[in-house]
Amino acid sequence: MKWYDIFSSFYDLAIEPVYKKARKQGVEALWLKEGDLVLDLACGTGPNFKHIMPVIGESGLLIGVDYSKGMLDKARKKVKKNNWKNVVLIEQDAGKLTTSEIQEDCGKPIAVDNIICVLGLSVIPEWEAVLQNMFELLAPGGSFIIIDVYADKRVFQTWMVERIARADVSRKSWEPLEVLSKDFELSYVSKKRWLHGGLLFLAHGKKG
Repeated sequence: MKWYDIFSSFYDLAIEPVYKKARKQGVEALWLKEGDLVLDLACGTGPNFKHIMPVIGESGLLIGVDYSKGMLDKARKKVKKNNWKNVVLIEQDAGKLTTSEIQEDCGKPIAVDNIICVLGLSVIPEWEAVLQNMFELLAPGGSFIIIDVYADKRVFQTWMVERIARADVSRKSWEPLEVLSKDFELSYVSKKRWLHGGLLFLAHGKKG
């Protein structure tokens, strides 16, 4: 994660113009309402927060999880700047995260009803174990959203994305979610390979 500590200093400037629309679509796919709880897996600098917070309001709760201290430091600055009182940030390996640890950090019993992960599973080394663990933490009936890039055909930008983000976009990270969940849906947000290095997809599943 040392690279992401460094990457955090220019992540928003380099990445966000390209993925802002997709993040908004991912949050919309959760069908959130005021008072909901959302866990943002691999939350990074917090680019999803501005799409989530207006929907869940002051009575909701946003939990951001990331393993990079640098990324979370940037996220904390956003939280402070926006005066968001109902955001909890957790620095932890998501593959080892437990419900009791989340509840301890939140200071109260909680049920994880919604999880969103944008551009995380193509980067996390033990991504399958992380996905399995996070799905186990999801409450029955809860929704899990994945937005990421998959390169079924490789272009020059594929190489660029993998080098800059230290990513592996050959992963079909939606497949484990399809196996674990019900009402699974897969769609493509954009087919501009020159922009993302592959197909930008949105996967949505619910826990039975």
